[in-house]
Amino acid sequence: MATRAALDWIGRRLPHGWSDFVRQVAIWLAFVLGYQVARGLADRGAEEAVRNAERVVELERRLIGLFEIDVQRLAIESGEVLVHAANWTYWLSQFAVVTAALLWVYLRRNRAYLSFRNTLIVTNTIGLVGYVALPTAPPRMLGELGFLDTLAGSETLNHGSGIIEIAET
Repeated sequence: MATRAALDWIGRRLPHGWSDFVRQVAIWLAFVLGYQVARGLADRGAEEAVRNAERVVELERRLIGLFEIDVQRLAIESGEVLVHAANWTYWLSQFAVVTAALLWVYLRRNRAYLSFRNTLIVTNTIGLVGYVALPTAPPRMLGELGFLDTLAGSETLNHGSGIIEIAET
């Protein structure tokens, strides 16, 4: 009985009730699933992505100079706290922050929710098209150029962590 009363209480506070909330969650989860499937199907291997990343680095070097390695070095020399914060931010901004933002806008600024959700879907789809058209490895995979993979050295959060392996599939 208490559970039913709690669900009813929550349902009355949802902007459009449980059915709309469940529909919005289903739309977002379907998009995320479709995105991951499309990304997996488009994956042509790390070699092409690394070659493309090296081309991007060379173009950046010619146009404005490559300053990211120096910025990363400064961050690493600042201490473990900053590196851990950056690693967790890298992970959380991709999933937890987006989920929290979607939930907050749905609950607190519902009039803006559909526009916000659709903007996220469109921008992620544009990114996916870019990924398919020109797969490019992240800088952490370019160690020979001087980039360091700070996640690889993390004891709590690294590419072998279950949480990261799920996200990268």
